[in-house]
Amino acid sequence: MSMSESARFARVEALLDAALEKPEGEREAFLHLQESDAAIRTEVLELLRAVDASEGFLEAPAVPAGEHEGRRVGAWKLVRRIGRGGTGEVWLGERDDGRFEQQVAVKLLRHGVEDAPRFLREARLLARLQHPDIARLIDAGSLPDGAPYMVMELVEGVPVSHHCRERGLELPARLALFAQICETVAFAHRHLIVHRDLKPDNILVRADGQPMLLDFGIARPIDATHGDTRDLRLTPQYAAPEQLSGGEQSTLTDVYALGVLLHELLTDRSPWGELAGAGVLALLQRAQAGP
Repeated sequence: MSMSESARFARVEALLDAALEKPEGEREAFLHLQESDAAIRTEVLELLRAVDASEGFLEAPAVPAGEHEGRRVGAWKLVRRIGRGGTGEVWLGERDDGRFEQQVAVKLLRHGVEDAPRFLREARLLARLQHPDIARLIDAGSLPDGAPYMVMELVEGVPVSHHCRERGLELPARLALFAQICETVAFAHRHLIVHRDLKPDNILVRADGQPMLLDFGIARPIDATHGDTRDLRLTPQYAAPEQLSGGEQSTLTDVYALGVLLHELLTDRSPWGELAGAGVLALLQRAQAGP
């Protein structure tokens, strides 16, 4: 029986993590001992080469944001920084090869070699998700110094909670918007991907009222969420108890975050009350205490 796509992804990622702990000269032999599938070995080796090529950039001193302005990234020119995430900086980019005009969001990896596999994983996940309500991947590649980058659809909008308040949306309109968001998340789940960071800042509503799901920086294939206790990059106010405690996660992790979001959309308040903005420990204790 052939391996499912999510199981294959989990296997590649596990081998990549294990190989990165080995000296560079021992990695290929290690993979031959651990994996009989030549295609999987080849994929892991390609990822290892990408990580190795990035190390000089990743270990260099941080580059001030202003020094990136006007920089050429593939066919794109960086205009200004528009955001920062867990694994990268996001820049407004413009097509710079004279073929046509287009604005995009360019994500550059921040410093820290441990983030390179996550960054590459995000690009691979986005390539699997083609949906009108998910910001699409347009291009990807490496800079001359080996650092990876992603070019994504530029989404201009406001967080969904702000949109509801600023427009003074009535209950039916808020519920309709939430239902559309749920359909988008369900699409990701059908493609065996758990987002793991659903919150208003990652769900922008455009001027035409279309909600767009962003930032799959800590998303995981469903099969790869089991036993994942190492990655605690999260937003505490929207994280499920199993995320806060570092336990096993599933599609229910996203369902929990959607429940928190629904509370905010219906009441314009956080369900955490005075604990809104609290840290992981306080929220975990409150979640474990129950209603």
